[in-house]
Amino acid sequence: MLLVCGEAEEDADFEPIVKTYEAIANFCKWNNLGYYLAKGVYKKGDILKTDALPHAAKLGENI
Repeated sequence: MLLVCGEAEEDADFEPIVKTYEAIANFCKWNNLGYYLAKGVYKKGDILKTDALPHAAKLGENI
């Protein structure tokens, strides 16, 4: 699973990193469990203003 955060707000802005991850997962024959994008994270602490951390924790509990 890929977890990534960035300043961007649109899914399309994360497409390069998602496509790279998918290519690596395919090449390495990993079980690709998908990805989670934490958007709007620019400055230190910005992630605390989103639901990303609880969401990532819940994902981790279910893997």
